[in-house]
Amino acid sequence: MSGDSTPAGHSGTTRVGKILASAIATKSKGPLTGTIELRIEGGHIELGIDEDAALALRTDLERFLTQ
Repeated sequence: MSGDSTPAGHSGTTRVGKILASAIATKSKGPLTGTIELRIEGGHIELGIDEDAALALRTDLERFLTQ
């Protein structure tokens, strides 16, 4: 992600760190929603995820892994 605009609800601060572990939990199967938790140095981040975001993440990870 790049650009000059900050999405609504975000402070605009970017911090680059290392993901130590991840977990994804399903909240609902219709529509498909859940949470993704990333354990990072100094704590963890928990974010909501839906099917569209999961498909985009899969595409990005496949591209990353096949370079």
